[in-house]
Amino acid sequence: MWSAIASLAESVVGIFVDPPEVKAAKVQAKVRKIELNGDWEVEQAKASATSWKDEGALLVFLGIVVACFIPDAQPYVREGFDMLATLPEWYVNMLYMMIAASFGIRLPNMINKIRK
Repeated sequence: MWSAIASLAESVVGIFVDPPEVKAAKVQAKVRKIELNGDWEVEQAKASATSWKDEGALLVFLGIVVACFIPDAQPYVREGFDMLATLPEWYVNMLYMMIAASFGIRLPNMINKIRK
């Protein structure tokens, strides 16, 4: 009788505890994912070495800040921000992600880290 209970308990525990092969496969998958992410980041750095995209985005943002100090431009800046406030949330979120990605910030990874 005790052997039947022990066998049943072992089966139940086996469902929740991974065998060594499964654990090894999970570790290999994580290592491969890290390697692929590293390769992606290296390729991105190489591609952005000759790109003006980041500098262009920075100039746009700084231009808006400078325009805030020019009296003739202030009404246009205010109207622009009022208009931006009316954009749908999904569009604003996409803008955030595109801008962050252009500066090398990977939001999905950050979100996943926050959730853990």
